[in-house]
Formats: sequence, C-alpha cells, structure tokens
Amino acid sequence: MTRNSLLLTIFFVIYVNTAYSQDFFSNIKYQAEIGTYLSTSNITPFWLRSNQYGTIPTSPPLLSLNVAAHKDYDSTKIKERTRKFGYGYGLNAVVNIGNISQILLPEAYFKVRYSAFEIYAGRGKEMIGLVDTLLTSGSYIWSGNSLPMPKIQISIPNYTNILGHGLLSIKGNFAHGWFGNQTYVKKYYLHQKSLYGRIGKPHWKINLYSGFNSQVQWGGYAPLLVNDNYGSQNGYLPSDFNAFMSIAFPLPFIRKAFPPKIKLRYDGENYGGNQLGSVDFAGELKLTKFNILFYRQLPYDLGSLFSSLVNADDGLYGIAIKFKKPVFIVNKITIEGFHSYNQGTYRSGIARLLNIQDRHFGESHGYFQHGQYQDGWRYNQNIIGSPLMLDRHNNTIYDSTTPASSFNQVKSIYLAMEGKLKKYNYGLKTNYSLYRQATPINQFSFLAYTDFFLRQEYQIKFSIAGDYGKKLRNSSGVSVSVLKKW
Repeated sequence: MTRNSLLLTIFFVIYVNTAYSQDFFSNIKYQAEIGTYLSTSNITPFWLRSNQYGTIPTSPPLLSLNVAAHKDYDSTKIKERTRKFGYGYGLNAVVNIGNISQILLPEAYFKVRYSAFEIYAGRGKEMIGLVDTLLTSGSYIWSGNSLPMPKIQISIPNYTNILGHGLLSIKGNFAHGWFGNQTYVKKYYLHQKSLYGRIGKPHWKINLYSGFNSQVQWGGYAPLLVNDNYGSQNGYLPSDFNAFMSIAFPLPFIRKAFPPKIKLRYDGENYGGNQLGSVDFAGELKLTKFNILFYRQLPYDLGSLFSSLVNADDGLYGIAIKFKKPVFIVNKITIEGFHSYNQGTYRSGIARLLNIQDRHFGESHGYFQHGQYQDGWRYNQNIIGSPLMLDRHNNTIYDSTTPASSFNQVKSIYLAMEGKLKKYNYGLKTNYSLYRQATPINQFSFLAYTDFFLRQEYQIKFSIAGDYGKKLRNSSGVSVSVLKKW
C-alpha cells in the first residue's frame, strides 16, 4: 500500500475512533485456528491449497497458525432501516512453519459505508463474478486463489434498487490496487471495475443477473524490456495520468483526449496494459423444496469484450442446488464445467451464427499470460483466477518446461457437495481435467473434509486430499486443525 492510501486509512481510523470511541472496539469477532498438514510427496495436494487466499504453501506446513479479528457494520435498525453510516475493519495473520516458512497478512482493511456506498482501503478476501461462492472450483477471473492485494476502492457492494422498488438493482466497484514487486515486473498497478445487475425483486421466485468485470495490469518497470524495441523508456511502462485514463476508460474519444505519452507497440488497440476479465450471466429459481442457481462466465482477453463472443464456448458453466431441508444427508450440490481450449483460435458456434469476427481472430489470447507483464495473471506466485488454469512456475507440475498453452488450455468437470450426518458436517470436492497437448493429459484431484464441535466450543476439522494423473505430481495428504471463535 502506498503512503497516500495508508494515510487515508489512518485518517478514517482516527476520525471514526474520535467520533465513536465508545464502540470502536466493541462487537469484535475473534477466531484462532491451529493445524498441521502432511503429504506423501512433500507437496500439498491441489484442493488443500487452492482457493485458500495464498495462505497454504505448495510444501505442506508442519504447523499453521491462523488468527483473525473482524468488526462488521452495525446492523442496528432504526424505523426498519439499517443505519446509513457504518464502519468496519479486519485483521488476519497466518504463520506457516515447515519447509516453506511464512508470515502472511491476507487481511488488513478498514471500510466506511454511507447508505449504499462503501469506501474501502487495505487488503481483504473476496471473489468476483457471478458464481456459487461457497462450493465453486473458482470464479474465472478472481477466485480467492492468491493472497489478496492491497487496494482502495469505492463500491456499491450489495444489490441496490434503481428502478421499480427492487425490480432492477445494481452493484459494482471502481478500484486501484498495487501488485508491488513481482518476479518479472516491479512496482506496477491494478485497475479494477465491475458492474452487475439483477432483474427481479429479492422475494420473487425468479431472479436474473448479468454483468461484467474488467481487470488491468499497468505501469511499472520491466527489466526484461530495458533493451527492447517496443517503445518503453528503458523498461519503464506508461504510468502517468494519461495512461490511467486510457486503461480505465478504453474509448476512442478518451484515447484522443488523453493521448499516452509513451506508445508501446505491444499495446496495439488494447489501450495499454494487460486487459482481461469476464462477462457473466446467472439465473436463480426458488422452488418449494430447493433453490437452483445457474451461471455462466465468459472470459475475454486482449482488451476486447467481443472476444467473449468469439470464444463463447470458453469459460465456466455452473449449476448449484441448495435444499431447504436436507435430502438424505445432502444440503447442497454444485456441478461445474470449465473450458478454455478455444482462446481465439477458432470461432464459437454463436460467433458464426451472428457473423462476429474479432480483430484478434486466429491469434491465441493466451489467457492469464502477457508479453510485458510476464508474471501473468498472478500475485505472490499464485494464479489470481481459476486454479484450474495451472501455474507452470511452481514445483507441483510434472514438466514445467512445456509451453504455457498446455497449462491454460483445459477441459474440466467438477462436482462438490456438502451435508450433515448427525453431529458431523462434511464436504467433497472433485474434478477430472484434460490439459491440451498433442495427446491430452489427464488429471484427477479430490478433497473430502469433515468437522464437528467439541464441548460446543472447539471446532475440530479434518481433511484428506489427493492428486492422481499426469499433470500434477501424484500426492496424497491430510490436514487436521482446531478452530475457536469468540
């Protein structure tokens, strides 16, 4: 976090602490968890470490300590309405001891709400996109697979009515973040925005959702580009106000009004930086005995929303069924399909039907890769998006020398469920994937977990997981932990 954003956070803390000193440290929720991880190959199995916000290393920690404190908004109601003003904060620290020892801070944030709007500063856990957030394999673009990065943002975090007393509601965000120093590029930034809409009032039996999110890596210094012939200034990439306007509002008249001071041949028509995201659709059906959520995420890359139609067969397909009363011992089932074979190399059926041909047609989009930002769509060595797009830079892969396309071109089917048997909660996650090469490579991974309460005070958690196939190194492992909340 930069000095200015840190000062902004401190200002809010001091202001709220002065005005509301009596309750600033009240109603805080604490939790502490201590556990251990063991595996047969000294590699943490895929589903034990994936979508854990970068807190579980690739080599299983002998001891993991996770402590957190959170204060959320005051929900006291006045005349049946939630207070317009509220504030909250959170702090989460993780210590791992083992072959890879770490001290991590996945959460450290302060937020202020007024009516429907929120200002947020720091780093916090989140998932972006229309998806079943509880059991998903991971939202395509922002899944919770990497350590959260620091950012400041203004947002409408919850669906807020704009028409017809809830008939049409929206939510979204506009944020600036810091990648900091990664392996190949130093001191570069994140620009992020999203807009999602809901048709239908919350109590209706049918709700429809749609929206998009945009992510841009921009600015910074790339040592590998110091001697290139593409226009960078000794490795420095555009990071002035004009560059920001170009990447935040990628429209021709904005480009003309704020011409970039440094023009890179890399950028072409992409309006600077590494631009990617997804266009999402979802529908929710509320029946007597269960609710069904359907969702679809279409990826786009190379800064073109039209590429999501050209690549319309790529992306995440999902259906989640939540039972209002358990069926046998099952409370919820989620089934997903993931596909990323296309990547602009051929037109999808809908693109042919509508006669759509993107300007980048025939050019492999290379999801989560980029010529300038060669760390790709990663933060602190972990993929930010779906973990099914494997990271060839870590030692969990059989052969990390194969082309990057063999890691991000994948077909996968995924099944997850949760339920309860007497006092034991349980869950299962499993997927079978084919990674594209001359001969597709198969991979099977699973996770089974359970927990129960001891003396209604301590939550005992146990997990077993395994990877079997020819893409990830074969590994079986377990984790055991004790969690206490107060």
